Amino acid sequence: MSALDDLVDELSHLLGGACTLEDESFGLLAYSGQAETDDVRAASILTRRATPEVRAWFLGHGIADAEEPLRTPADPDRRTAARVCVPVRYLGRLHGWFWLLDPHERLLPEPGSETAAEVRRIAETAGQLLSHTGRRQARRTAAFRELLDGDPREARPAAEGLLAGSGLRADEPVVCVLLEADPTWAARIDTLPARAGVVWVPDDGGLVAAVARPSAVRAGAEPLEQLRALGVGGPWLPADGTVTAGTGRPVVRADDLRASHAGARTALRVARVSGRVERAEDLGELGLLGVARGTDLAAVLLEGEVGAFVRGDEEDLVRTARTYLDEAGSAARTADLLGIHRQTLYHRLAQVERRTGLDLRRGDARLRLHLALRLAPHLPRD
Repeated sequence: MSALDDLVDELSHLLGGACTLEDESFGLLAYSGQAETDDVRAASILTRRATPEVRAWFLGHGIADAEEPLRTPADPDRRTAARVCVPVRYLGRLHGWFWLLDPHERLLPEPGSETAAEVRRIAETAGQLLSHTGRRQARRTAAFRELLDGDPREARPAAEGLLAGSGLRADEPVVCVLLEADPTWAARIDTLPARAGVVWVPDDGGLVAAVARPSAVRAGAEPLEQLRALGVGGPWLPADGTVTAGTGRPVVRADDLRASHAGARTALRVARVSGRVERAEDLGELGLLGVARGTDLAAVLLEGEVGAFVRGDEEDLVRTARTYLDEAGSAARTADLLGIHRQTLYHRLAQVERRTGLDLRRGDARLRLHLALRLAPHLPRD
């Protein structure tokens, strides 16, 4: 959004005050670097969004219907200074507002002056940019849904529509990255900084999808590192710093994005537990989460005594069983890893068999318990 940043700086220098630009839902789009601030401006920059109370107060001063710049008064109770509000419109439609702190009430341009004409030009340019951005995002979102849900025979035109202007080609390898974060951040992905080779679109359930080259994936990393690898950093990160990320398998062309998206959804389920970026190709048996409903898997794997044991409170026995099965039934390696005598291990394994009703000498019993232990953290409890 560098063009909007430039307009904010231009208006700030023109009128001589700290400036911010917000969209019509009061989401922060850009701000100037002046140190001058008040509580409302500081909160908007930190959280990327005004509170409902602040929005209602400003709307009460007629800013939604304004055609020309106006001043909103100071309010000591809200610890907010007086402001100049410049409506951002294009073809009559409101797209947001520029806000300039005006504690001395001297920044409002005189109607008909050269300064007022420059302010109008800047506002119209911003409105045109925001209108274009909104239309482009709508086209990309429609193309994304067509790729996931539409006729596979129409995949190539949809892929070309999704990637238009992004620096990606429909015939090169891409990967789908799914991110889960604060809903206010997810709702405003069209304001994220543009980066060649990355396309952002909203997905079902309040998720955000990024389509990028496979080299952008940071497997096993902290999710914020993954966001930075996709070109999102600093003030554009989620306000609370919390994000979950899962990536699908790379596909050789964007026509096949549906497969990568399905893998990313499964990886995201695992990432909610692990807290790190998960890749579909690294999930192993956890990939079963993507081919059956969680309730169905829980009904099969966690029924009866096995479920009671896996989700019970006997942590030493559960850890012993998991380590023993992870080590392919090697008593020596298991005892060494747990730091216990081998006889203690045998005693614990006998207790596991009594709790679960399984004979751990049998391969099918070991498989069932191992799957239950591995998948249980990702399955519903009810």
